[in-house]
Amino acid sequence: MDFTAGRLAVTILTLLSLTFSAMAARDLAETFPSTPPAVPASIQVPRYQLVHTVFAKGHQFYQFNGSAWLQFNATAKLYDIQNHEVGSHFYLPKRDALGGQPTWQSLPSKGVPYFSSVTCRPVSSVVVDKASISWVLLETTRSEGDRKYFGEVALVQRYETKGGLAPTSKQARAGAIRKSRYTSFYSFYVNSSSDFQHH
Repeated sequence: MDFTAGRLAVTILTLLSLTFSAMAARDLAETFPSTPPAVPASIQVPRYQLVHTVFAKGHQFYQFNGSAWLQFNATAKLYDIQNHEVGSHFYLPKRDALGGQPTWQSLPSKGVPYFSSVTCRPVSSVVVDKASISWVLLETTRSEGDRKYFGEVALVQRYETKGGLAPTSKQARAGAIRKSRYTSFYSFYVNSSSDFQHH
C-alpha cells in the first residue's frame, strides 16, 4: 500500500468511526427516559429534584456459596445523553458505617472539573422484567467532591434494566465468581430545598 492509499484508508476509517459514534449518540438520546422517569410507585421520589440521568453499561458480579449465587459487586461505565463517558459505577470493598456500598464516581471534564462521588444503600426494589435485575431506589450514605455533580445527591434510582441476572446453574464450586452483563439508567436527586443548579 503506497502513502496516498494509506492516508485514504485512514481518512475513510476516521469518517466511519465518527459516523458510528454520531449514530450511537443519536440512538442513546432517543432512548433516554422522560423527566422525571416513569417508574413504579415504590421507587418514586416526588419531593426531590432530579439533576442527572446517566446510562450505565457493565456487569453484575456473583459468587457461589455452595448453594446459591450471591451478588457482591457491580462495575459499569456511565454515559450522558450525548454518549460521552462521564463516570463509573462500582462497589466499595466493604459497606460503610451506614451500610452503603454501591458507588458512583464522576470523571473530571471541562464542564465538571472536579472529582465527586456518592455511595448509597438500597431502600426499595421492584421486579419489572423477570429477565433482568430489579429496579431500585437507593439513599445516600455519603457523598464528596464537586457539588455540581454527585456532591449533593440524596437519592438514586436504577431502572430500565436489561440483563444482569445471577447464573441459574448450581454446578459450580463454592467461591466461584461469574459476571453478568447489564445495562440500566440511573437518575440522581437532591433535596428540593437545595440551591443546586444543573450544569
